[in-house]
Amino acid sequence: MRTLLWLSEAFGLALTLVLLVTPLVIKSAGALKLYDSPDGDRRMHDLPVPRLGGVAVYLAAAAVSLVLFARTQPRFTTPGPEGIAEIRFLAGAFIGSGFLFVVGLVDDIRGLSPSLKLIAQLIAASVAVYFAPPVSSIALGYGPGITLGWVMIPLAILWMVGVTNVFNFIDGLNGLAGGIAVVGCATIVAASLALGNLVVLLPAVALIGALLGFLQHNYPKARIFLGDSGSLSIGFLLAAFSLYSSVNSFGAVLIIIPLVAVAVPLMDGTLAILRRWLRHVPVSGADARHIHHRLLALGISQQRAAVLLWALAAIIA
Repeated sequence: MRTLLWLSEAFGLALTLVLLVTPLVIKSAGALKLYDSPDGDRRMHDLPVPRLGGVAVYLAAAAVSLVLFARTQPRFTTPGPEGIAEIRFLAGAFIGSGFLFVVGLVDDIRGLSPSLKLIAQLIAASVAVYFAPPVSSIALGYGPGITLGWVMIPLAILWMVGVTNVFNFIDGLNGLAGGIAVVGCATIVAASLALGNLVVLLPAVALIGALLGFLQHNYPKARIFLGDSGSLSIGFLLAAFSLYSSVNSFGAVLIIIPLVAVAVPLMDGTLAILRRWLRHVPVSGADARHIHHRLLALGISQQRAAVLLWALAAIIA
């Protein structure tokens, strides 16, 4: 019962903070003229919209998670050395995501090249993997799985960088990325409860609260967008939490869990990379052929397209 109360507190505080702070961020972004302007192609909104939503979402989720975790840490960690390893993992996840939040914020304000953002993502992922407990095997079921040894290190880094990018790709409709992130976090919560990886519970629940608060301003009509500060940091947390929440009692990653947690952006991002590679255009480039663009081309409204993709993500998860 006490654990449920703490989780409810994390959810409620993050939700309330975002609801209170987002209007201030909207005014500040407007005053600084930090808008995402429509272009009639990929950017399909009618009027310029502020793009600093990640400031409210990430800072609220991170602040609530870390403050409440400091108060309740024994409830959400394993006693002894394992608990210290879990705390290190959480520290690495927030150091990495915080770094990407700053990088994304700079990109939202001044603009950064894709290569610089990729380097930043590799640094953030390397930090998170360094702090995380060692995992050397993957499993399809409940067992020790297949031992990969040191190969798991580059695979984990590739996973975090990949998920961060595909989540950034999917952020193309009002509410789409936020709703899919809620589904991903809910999947992480279910997995962490089933497998006993409780250290990710509090931040995952806080992130759900922050995202739902943000959706009040982002769907169905957007008064603000996540921006790269939001999509990079949230995508990174989804990657880290989905990986760690899926570790079973043998120390192996149940690979199906992280795959279904971010299935829709993963499928869309993989197809986007293949499409650009086959067309001999830069993989880091942008186009209007993502899954949400194809739904719009069929005559489906933006609101219904977002709901359809939320539902698809939930069904898969």
